[in-house]
Amino acid sequence: MSITKSAALLASMSLAAAPQSASRGQARHEIPAKFDTATGLLLVPVAVNDSTSWCSLDTGFSALLTLDERLTERARLTPGAARPTPDGRPPSPRDREARATVDVGGVRLRDQPVILRAFPPEAPDMQCVMGVGILRDYIVEFDYDTPKVRLYSRDEFTAGRAAAVPLTVRRNTPFVDVEVQVDDGTLRHAHMVVDTGASYFSLVFVPSFVESAGLLAVTRPARWPSAGALSPLAARFKAVTVGPWTIPAQVGALLESSIGPGMDDGLLGSGFLRQFTVAIDFVNAKLYLTPNKRFGAPHAFDASGVAFRRASDGSGYGVAVVLPDTPAGRADVHVGDRLVRVNGIAAETLTPSELHDFFTRAGVTLTLELMRGEKSLTTTLRLEQRL
Repeated sequence: MSITKSAALLASMSLAAAPQSASRGQARHEIPAKFDTATGLLLVPVAVNDSTSWCSLDTGFSALLTLDERLTERARLTPGAARPTPDGRPPSPRDREARATVDVGGVRLRDQPVILRAFPPEAPDMQCVMGVGILRDYIVEFDYDTPKVRLYSRDEFTAGRAAAVPLTVRRNTPFVDVEVQVDDGTLRHAHMVVDTGASYFSLVFVPSFVESAGLLAVTRPARWPSAGALSPLAARFKAVTVGPWTIPAQVGALLESSIGPGMDDGLLGSGFLRQFTVAIDFVNAKLYLTPNKRFGAPHAFDASGVAFRRASDGSGYGVAVVLPDTPAGRADVHVGDRLVRVNGIAAETLTPSELHDFFTRAGVTLTLELMRGEKSLTTTLRLEQRL
């Protein structure tokens, strides 16, 4: 998802700048975290009625909490009909709702509404999603280096060397101004949701902005292969600026259909945010960004044209998508093949993120061992720069 930035830059920061210490002061609560093996999103343990699940803390998810419906019994929940969300949106057709005591890092929330929803099997580590708006009484910091999440009281938080970027907060959802430089050197300005729950892409643009900003005419898009619901066009932008920070060669998704209301021009996603220690203050409408060790690292894109779907039992991967006129499309790779090995490594030992990384290395030749029904075959895939 993505954010927008005004034309005038407050300062121009060199990309060679070294990561800086956040110097935040003493956190009221410090929560150990881990990265989701499928999406790369930051997960923290959240207890629902003392049953702990791994939860994505999502700044773009308002003040809602959603739990995988398969955990209903374990969390001792009594489900009923789902109600409209606090911002007035109707519930999804299959949603149910319960109320529970919720604990995140020692912050205890009683009688908290919990939406029960079927979670996709593609990300089995993620068992719930918590909107950071629930924690708006704190300044919430995402430390992608450690990884940890820290909660600060406002009187104990110090910004240190972080750049403070103004936000617009509507219904517990933060928006920021983003400036994007396209291929011809011109700028596009967008107003976007700051979304820690938007996986991979630095920016996600809604169809209305793609059209009004003429992005298809000023970029060279490529199709993103995905086994999920979305397989959007993507483009690499010359630079993306938020506040004083400018980062080159970021990848954004150009949506061709809507994925929901209330996003203005789109989302500022984890591809951009993971390059910083990120702190967000809903009450004072501030976003604090401190570059970390990932700052300015190349944003990799698929170099293969193939996408895999993990078996529901975690035993391996099947080929779900093969895009035409790509390395996979020109090789002997078919939808429905089962991936056995990549360069001699058993596919079932790789996480989805590790497998994805193999197929982003332009210029590398991969040896794939596949099963097509009962037939075993070996093919090579010469990866190439697609974006």
